[in-house]
Amino acid sequence: DARAAEAIVGAEIQVLVDLNGQTRGSRPTVLALRPAPVQLVFFGWAGPSGGSYIDALIGDRVATPPEYAGHYTEGLVVMAGALFSPDYGGTRDGKGLWSGAMVSEDPALNPVGIGFGSDGKWVGFQDEKMEKVKGWDKEIAQTLARAGRDGKLFACFNRIVKVDETVFGLWLDVLRRTPDTVLWLTLHPSDHTRAVAALHAAASAANVDASRVVITGTVPESVHLSIKGRATLHVDTLRYNAHTTATDALYAGVPTLTLPGERMADRIGASLALAGGSGVLVVRDVNEYLAVSTRLLSGSKARSLRRLRSDLRTSASASAGVFDKELWMKQWEAALRIR
Repeated sequence: DARAAEAIVGAEIQVLVDLNGQTRGSRPTVLALRPAPVQLVFFGWAGPSGGSYIDALIGDRVATPPEYAGHYTEGLVVMAGALFSPDYGGTRDGKGLWSGAMVSEDPALNPVGIGFGSDGKWVGFQDEKMEKVKGWDKEIAQTLARAGRDGKLFACFNRIVKVDETVFGLWLDVLRRTPDTVLWLTLHPSDHTRAVAALHAAASAANVDASRVVITGTVPESVHLSIKGRATLHVDTLRYNAHTTATDALYAGVPTLTLPGERMADRIGASLALAGGSGVLVVRDVNEYLAVSTRLLSGSKARSLRRLRSDLRTSASASAGVFDKELWMKQWEAALRIR
């Protein structure tokens, strides 16, 4: 750490940005040695650092409202637009489908609803990569494809550790109110597999058929946006919102329903939804969360949902809002000049 700090001093770095915060792999000692005149925390840690060696936290008007500034241990730099802007690299075709992982709409060509990689190679369950993904088999893929085709597939791509009793209870309520729907969750490599049994047990205890809670492993990066694009609606967790998983969903053309809380980590979903074109699905309380998700999945708002999905694909294709990287860079530079 001391050598790293010396290297930073030697390079005459004026602004040092910590992308880890209080997460695995962080090196707060480097920052505590104050190797740069201005030290900021951004992105990797959605909250204050708690360290006197950090000058400011970078946020935005939704995730970190200016009136909350007094609650942070460091100063607050507020971005004019989206908190961050992801770069997905690929482009979209005329139908709004991501060219990096095209999915055939023809069931004869795509019987399990998975798709093709960027090299045009079929990525199905005879593919060795897919067979190694936990929780995936042909039956599950067909269930997801069928629910997605019928507009009955709601998903949360956040890590399982973000799923608490309150939000899972809301999702089970949605399943009870919309009999043909399926809830799709993903188990990340670092998540404990016991979570699957626990969630299925909770579903059964709530009189919901556990088979309607489909929990899969993550999929190869080359096809993940295309597969996620099959979901009808992305539903956010409450205590720690979706971050890059929200932009994944929005970029794939899947509307994101989110309920902002008080902490920064609980408000980033709303920030991204507003910047990414899904602002109409930022709700005010758990009752509205339940009511809106039920309406959208029951079919009564199918036309509105299709229009929203189309608008999302158009905005992502045009690099609007959260996907406008050039605009974001200008806003980032302007934010740094404030200091």
